[in-house]
Amino acid sequence: MDTGASETSVASLPKQRSTQYREYYANNCQVRFTPFDVTIVFTFLKEDEGVLVNETQTAVTLSPLQFKALMLTGTNLLGGFEQTFGELKLPGGMGPQIAASQIAAEMQALPSVSGASSTEPRRPGRQPRAAGKKKAKKP
Repeated sequence: MDTGASETSVASLPKQRSTQYREYYANNCQVRFTPFDVTIVFTFLKEDEGVLVNETQTAVTLSPLQFKALMLTGTNLLGGFEQTFGELKLPGGMGPQIAASQIAAEMQALPSVSGASSTEPRRPGRQPRAAGKKKAKKP
């Protein structure tokens, strides 16, 4: 499918809202990754009957390219926010729990990474349609 993304700004395309669209409030998130995608799990820390619980709200999975675009947009948004309102200081325990070098080492250790393309990620476990069909034996 040719999206014309190289010639047209995505922001200029007509917008439609899916019938499945939902808005959630999250005050916590976790990030999971594979060489092929990044999943952000949004959660809501709340007290339930006197016990602190971490209620999962939703998860969003992005390609690495779209995740990078999100991070760049988030960095710009945070910069503007902090210029206006002052620096946000993270409490202990918040923020990255694993170093970039450790993430890279874990990804490189995976056997499926050797054939991966950084511009067109594959999802693990998915095969082309014809791959699952058995070839008929020739007499």
